[in-house]
Amino acid sequence: MLENLLLLVKIVSSVCSAAAFAYFLRRHKYWQSFALLGLAILLCIWIFFPIYLGPTEVAFPVKIENVTFILTIEDSTGSKATLTKNQIFSPKSDNYLCHWDRNLAATGRIENFSTTFGKITDVRTVSSYQEVLTEFHMPLRKNEVYGRTLAFDVIDSFTRRVESLNYEVDYPTEKAIVIIRFPKSRPLKRIQKHTIRYGAEEHKSKTLPTSSPRLIVWHIEKPEVGWKYHLQWEW
Repeated sequence: MLENLLLLVKIVSSVCSAAAFAYFLRRHKYWQSFALLGLAILLCIWIFFPIYLGPTEVAFPVKIENVTFILTIEDSTGSKATLTKNQIFSPKSDNYLCHWDRNLAATGRIENFSTTFGKITDVRTVSSYQEVLTEFHMPLRKNEVYGRTLAFDVIDSFTRRVESLNYEVDYPTEKAIVIIRFPKSRPLKRIQKHTIRYGAEEHKSKTLPTSSPRLIVWHIEKPEVGWKYHLQWEW
């Protein structure tokens, strides 16, 4: 929807600008200079206007068909956990050589990254997030479907009575699933879901008891790029 709106706005703005300049040029003797200025303005509209409407699928090299996050809290103190990110994706161009996993963060530490497809060659910190670069052993083909898993340890990050997990969407995605598994010795009591759009809360569910004391499963259809899907629980 956002991409279609962007295209419509760009077409309308271009037509209106062209009509206005055509009328102006007919009445001005320095028409050549103004014609060049008009072309420059139209070019800037087409190049830079998407920045102000937010991200669109055109800006991303890959589309995620399905992503499943599985957080397993391994002890009752919440000091040790593992997170796996299972991803089905398709490149938007040929010769797709590497992939960035972005928006990875924890209140404690994230360490021991591993992947099932390709080789991790870089881990960097950007602001409060970590980003992981995976290079593939061969160029991937446009529109072919591939599967991969990224896994890492999460240390000292779920030690409080009320804790949370964020899924911040980094690529256009058809479907996402967030799963949290709790230890038998410390079951789940209540959960709450939040949807946060560009820093402003879009939706907040009531705090509800869970049907399973050891498992949370959240299905998200067509999550929006840049939005945060926030799970908070009491245990």
